[in-house]
Amino acid sequence: MLLTQEQLLSCLHGSLKPHITPLGMEPRRFTDSQFAYRTTEGQFSRMRAPVGVSFDFNSNATFLEFEYHLTYIHCRNWVGFDCYVNGNLCHRFYEEPITQQEGKVRFEFATSDEKHIAVYFPISVPLAVKNLTLSPHATLTPSPKKPKQVLMFGDSILQGMNARFSSLCLPVLLSQHWNCDILPQAMGGGSFDEHVIDENLPYTPDVIVIMFGCNDWYTFAKTNEEITENARAFAEKLDALYPDIPRYFISPIWSATWQKSRREGMCPYGEVHDYIQKGIASMKNTTLLRGFDLCPHHSSFLADGVHPNELGFQYYANQIAKAIQL
Repeated sequence: MLLTQEQLLSCLHGSLKPHITPLGMEPRRFTDSQFAYRTTEGQFSRMRAPVGVSFDFNSNATFLEFEYHLTYIHCRNWVGFDCYVNGNLCHRFYEEPITQQEGKVRFEFATSDEKHIAVYFPISVPLAVKNLTLSPHATLTPSPKKPKQVLMFGDSILQGMNARFSSLCLPVLLSQHWNCDILPQAMGGGSFDEHVIDENLPYTPDVIVIMFGCNDWYTFAKTNEEITENARAFAEKLDALYPDIPRYFISPIWSATWQKSRREGMCPYGEVHDYIQKGIASMKNTTLLRGFDLCPHHSSFLADGVHPNELGFQYYANQIAKAIQL
């Protein structure tokens, strides 16, 4: 049973209105105005990657299959889809290194019982999908919108860079913990930049979570005080747009490489939290969580000394979910 475009869209979660092309349906986490603000190929690639996006529905299908086509350069050389059945990871398609621009994914199921199926899209590879097909005469009931909607801003850690399993990244793990829909406006290399906030974002959040500070300290801010000012500007713009919505800022997590990466004049990495605090302390409906308190200080939980691996993301998500209870 080949799904129509309308059926396909009804099963899509974690995406704004997707871009429809002859190559298929390309999910979008950012608006056109947000894309227009970014200028480099690397930025476009990270913004177009469908992290946190899923097909989510109930069906008695005995298989599903679809085609994918890579639509832009990828920032990590692997592609994968995770398939959950009744809340359990049951199937996985994975290729590393990427050897082809297009392919077909097929997942088979052991029974024809009615079941909840969720297929999670890749973290770091922009792509389009088409021809989603279920077994003949299969039922299809799109999963309803979750009770709460969460908007998240962040960098490569929120995007899940270096996680090989597409479901073991913060947007997916937190959506499962909180039983919510999440729009993750995460981009590797992101920092406190008020211009990335779209005043006309077609998404109505119940909660907003902001996870910046790492790249500000590593690269962009010329002084510690600039971190404070950029955090303040970001918080003020959110306050103007969402004055009654709870907003949670999370400062950077521990890094195994911070001492080697520290630039002259910049504070110790653990003190970035304090400079963010100075910028947002006067804001109402705003809470700052210390990232250093939410993750292990051990390189075994990191893929490269900076980005968590799958174990690290699961630990971090558990701690965030305890600290922020929806």
